[in-house]
Amino acid sequence: MPITSTSSGRLGGTVTTVTGLKAISGNGSVTTISSVTGVNLYAVGGGQVAYGEAGKIYTWNAATKTSTLRLEAAPVQMLISGNTLYFTLGSSQAVYQVTLH
Repeated sequence: MPITSTSSGRLGGTVTTVTGLKAISGNGSVTTISSVTGVNLYAVGGGQVAYGEAGKIYTWNAATKTSTLRLEAAPVQMLISGNTLYFTLGSSQAVYQVTLH
């Protein structure tokens, strides 16, 4: 769940800024995945959360509650299926995969 703050924009509209990313377990406990302002949520599946900070992609494991650096580039598209993270980079749209543990 992205943590957001809102304020009024220069033209009167609402401005939403993502200020962190948290996970809520089935028993209601909350874990902070990232506290970085502007964190990007890319994909969720198989007990994993894929997110971006400062142009790098990490996955967070719900069982171990740890993050792992997976990619030092921002993807065009990304999804998680089972234990595999799939993503595309650049204009070639070639599909890459990383096995998650």
